[in-house]
Amino acid sequence: MKEQQEIRTPIAKVKPIAPGIVRVTYNEAVLDPADVYAHIEQLRQTFGEGLWLLSDLRQMKKTNQEVRSALSSGKIVAIGAAVMMGSGLSKIIGNLFLKFSKPNITTRIFTDEEKAIEWLKEQVAK
Repeated sequence: MKEQQEIRTPIAKVKPIAPGIVRVTYNEAVLDPADVYAHIEQLRQTFGEGLWLLSDLRQMKKTNQEVRSALSSGKIVAIGAAVMMGSGLSKIIGNLFLKFSKPNITTRIFTDEEKAIEWLKEQVAK
């Protein structure tokens, strides 16, 4: 991963937090799949490939199926993600989504950020 400061993509703020790990804090509304693909390309150009993501969805209030499909597509630069959800209920819903969408990368949902980062560091070390 190339060293870099925080960047802004069309759908999120992105900042490296540890070697091989970047935090992606999504905007409140993410509605255009084209923005998702631009986001992915900007991540690739800035940080390279083979990333582990701390995907923070806690601020996101509006999205749609096309965006969710784009985010879980094989066109992503990541090999895995810890997804931050705001509550136990959203974690349950997120786990159901994972079960049926079957993302192409290793994904786990968390409500505790410290546990998510710990899990990511374990994955990078493997």
